[in-house]
Amino acid sequence: MSDEYTLVIHLIGGGRLHVRCTDHRIVDRGVDHHGVSIPPAIEITQADDTERRLVYLHYGAVAALEIEDRRAADAGGN
Repeated sequence: MSDEYTLVIHLIGGGRLHVRCTDHRIVDRGVDHHGVSIPPAIEITQADDTERRLVYLHYGAVAALEIEDRRAADAGGN
């Protein structure tokens, strides 16, 4: 299966990580025991033949997450 999406992780220091994935979903994590909202989690599925997998990332270093849909680009659209 081809990589349909690219997860772009914008880091606090200005760098970016590009993680190719076949699927993703955003998980609502609700609230903690004090009733404070917990930021949503993102789960990604990488292709079985991916050489470098995203296994762990410290979210204190992340400024933003962006999902690029590659299906339109691969079909010739921009």
